[in-house]
Amino acid sequence: MRLVCLLLKPYMRAVSLFTCQYGIPSLACSAKRFADSQRLPLGALTGLLLLLARHRGYERVTLLSSSQSFSLVKLMRLLAGLFLIFGVVGTALADPIKWNIPTSTLTPEVTNTGPSTISGTFVYDADSNTTSEVNVNITIDGDAYALTASGLNSNGYVRLMAANQVGAVGAYVEVTNLTNAGGSITESRIGVIGVGECTELSDQLCSNVSPQAFLSNPITLTSVPQAPGDLDTSFPARALNDAVDTVLELSNGQYLIGGTFTDVDGIATRDKLIRLNTNGTLDESFTPPKDLNLSVWSVAELSNGQYLIGGSFTDVDGIATRDKLIRLNTNGSLDESFTPPKDLNGTVHSLAELSNGKYLIGGAFRNVGGDTTRDRLMRLNIDGSLDESFTPPKDLNDSVWSVAELSNGQYLIGGSFTDVDGIATRDKLIRLNTNGTLDESFTPPKDLNLGVWSVAELSNGQYLIGGSFTDVDGIATRDKLIRLNTNGTLDTSFTPPEDLSSTVYKVSELRNGQYLIGGSFSNVGGDATLGSLIRLDTGGSLDTRFTLPETLVGGNAQSVFWFVEASDGTYLVGGKLEDVGGDPTRDNLIRLLAEPQPPTSVTTTNGESSLLVSWSAPTANDGSIADGGSSITGYTATAAPGGATCTITPPSPTGTSCTITGLTNGTDYTVTVTAGNIRGNSGASLASAATAAGPNYSVTASGGANGTIIQDGERSVAQNQTAVFVVTPDAGYTATVAGTCGGTLDNRIYRTNPVTSDCTVVATFTQTGCPTEPVLNTLTLEQQIQLVYVGLLKRGADRDGLAYWINDIQSGFTIEKLRENVVNSQPEYLQDLGLLTRANLVPRFYQNLFSRTPPTDDTGLAYWLSGGGATVKIDKLVLALINGAGCTDAKTLVNKATVAAYYTNNYTTYVKAEAIEAVANVDSTDASVTAAKTYVDGLSNG
Repeated sequence: MRLVCLLLKPYMRAVSLFTCQYGIPSLACSAKRFADSQRLPLGALTGLLLLLARHRGYERVTLLSSSQSFSLVKLMRLLAGLFLIFGVVGTALADPIKWNIPTSTLTPEVTNTGPSTISGTFVYDADSNTTSEVNVNITIDGDAYALTASGLNSNGYVRLMAANQVGAVGAYVEVTNLTNAGGSITESRIGVIGVGECTELSDQLCSNVSPQAFLSNPITLTSVPQAPGDLDTSFPARALNDAVDTVLELSNGQYLIGGTFTDVDGIATRDKLIRLNTNGTLDESFTPPKDLNLSVWSVAELSNGQYLIGGSFTDVDGIATRDKLIRLNTNGSLDESFTPPKDLNGTVHSLAELSNGKYLIGGAFRNVGGDTTRDRLMRLNIDGSLDESFTPPKDLNDSVWSVAELSNGQYLIGGSFTDVDGIATRDKLIRLNTNGTLDESFTPPKDLNLGVWSVAELSNGQYLIGGSFTDVDGIATRDKLIRLNTNGTLDTSFTPPEDLSSTVYKVSELRNGQYLIGGSFSNVGGDATLGSLIRLDTGGSLDTRFTLPETLVGGNAQSVFWFVEASDGTYLVGGKLEDVGGDPTRDNLIRLLAEPQPPTSVTTTNGESSLLVSWSAPTANDGSIADGGSSITGYTATAAPGGATCTITPPSPTGTSCTITGLTNGTDYTVTVTAGNIRGNSGASLASAATAAGPNYSVTASGGANGTIIQDGERSVAQNQTAVFVVTPDAGYTATVAGTCGGTLDNRIYRTNPVTSDCTVVATFTQTGCPTEPVLNTLTLEQQIQLVYVGLLKRGADRDGLAYWINDIQSGFTIEKLRENVVNSQPEYLQDLGLLTRANLVPRFYQNLFSRTPPTDDTGLAYWLSGGGATVKIDKLVLALINGAGCTDAKTLVNKATVAAYYTNNYTTYVKAEAIEAVANVDSTDASVTAAKTYVDGLSNG
């Protein structure tokens, strides 16, 4: 009987299909499809059709022609009887069917015989607690059922739709152990859900459902290996009816899209140019000209927020003078003030805003404003007028496809031209100086046999070149993609895949240092599983981790014309793309997922044999995390040398610090951090230098009066680390720093030597200009004699006396002998000071030397009478006072010696009273010296 059922099965389905297509209204057809999806017996189906026919009043229908009519009820009764017999008998004799839902009830009954085999894969996002891309394969007695699903419903069930049963309600998987993202889930079970809980058959996620029955045994769902290049299904599918030729991420995170499409999502007024929000939805506030009659090839966001648009369009909104090049305001409206040359007789393929604010334009045009010497390349002023100071080669004999301003201000130009100014060896690629003249020092390969479509300057100064050329200088293995040194010579160390089957349209260096390559190639190196878009390491080798949706590779003839690495790390890709990921609405524009961008702002704090590492998460333009489109699941910090690491992993992937242990005290390390998601790890962050700490030592800092040292007191410093202090003297003072730590004072910053034991830092502050040794040692012989005269006699020396003592001292006398002679032999001293007591003599010396009285405390008079200075003999007090002078007093002594010498060298007739008056009012200020010299000048001129 089973054999009979199998033989009759095609005919029974054919009859039911025939009645649906030619005789039964759409409601009955829906019932038929519903019954198929739920494996209803065909007899039940015909009974259902009979009920529907009677309910709707279809007693007779016309089949094929008006002459062929009969009673539908009679036909249904006949079919119902036959189908019921075959259905019941066949079901009874066949092995139990997995999901058997009787026609009498919507509550499913499950025969728990278990499948022959069951396996599955899933993707689980721990941050958002959602499951997506669930795939389960079930084989029952040789019949395979491929089930797919997307997303968890509110009750934690994922709907599995049977791929080989159109319209099936299918089953749900209960996921009960979502804690092992990226691994395996062993507690998930396949269960049938009551279809009555769904509001309609097309529900993707029915609400308020409950499992009616489960398979007898749990199954294991193993996570799908995710890779960069996976399709971002959260990015809305856009019904773009033709190719996307250019994509651009704007500074605010939105996207500007240009191409040949004539409508978007069925809106015919959205043609050639649209702006999308960051999440891929259409920005309705952007309203560009509605009639761009031909393609948009190139777009640029300008520094003022406007957009420059180039292409093949010959009019805009019916204005024929608006051809090939326009400028739009931020809202998309036409900027009427921009008036480029009106007669561009060919397409604008590439454009760029330059660092000077002007615009570089390349394309297929053969004249500009009627000037036939302006071929394929021009530079415009900001208002659109031709920049006459830019004089590029006049004979570019074919199209310019790519223009780029280099970091040094020069321009790199690629295209299909075969000679420049008649020089046949200048083909496909040239470099121009800023005024447009040919840079003769740039010597690229001479035999690029076909066009250059894309050029990119790399971070190391080299150039990445893509195009349709099949050999370079006769080397057939150098096809479609090369890297050049700065002078244009071929970088032979770059070895990309040798067999790119067709044109490379776009090349770019990614932020992690790799290269992304897009084009129309359908295989790479003979591998038909690769195509359209590949990612290369810096040496040119294929990054095998990067995999595309299957519909973009192989023999599908899909073409990537342009892409951009968005600030969030995803790749927005445009081209001639169809049914990406098997979705017929996902054409020409897709977003691909990738690894995160590297973390930023890495810092370290030293610890005992360890480093505390902190960082900031990578950030996109809109302030979100630059995670490549998939949540960051962890960070890894690595110290070099040695490779010691620490990690942050779920359930706390948002942490931004961890501690690397097991380091060697006193060793210098560099630390980098990578971020990871389900698709891999980012490139390394910029390195932070640090030294692992040993034991901590005390550094005690102290400062004297007239300034500060921060921090005063004790601080703990790790072994072999330095301590830094800010030393700030008061106005008029200078700082010196000493102590046992050692170190260097640079301006106000004092940094100790590496600390290996407890040590001290001591700051002292000295008034500016103070001598660092006894005053007499800083003076000339004449000034020393003058100072002894001032101290003992209150005046400067006369010329004869000065000459006498200079001669004697040079003959062996000393200043001490001079002092002794004056004190013991000079009548002038004996009559004035010689009879004074010590208590009276000290104030007189203070007045003569310092122009002030001594303080009475132990810093002045008391010191010399009963303190430490009391041991100095009275006749030797004057030299003791001179040599012990502090900063201000020392300055006064220098000033008095200077004025005394000035009087001696400038008087007309020596007068003792005038000599005394000249130095009487001199103090530590420069103003007192000036006043005294003015007094002396008045005497000598009087």
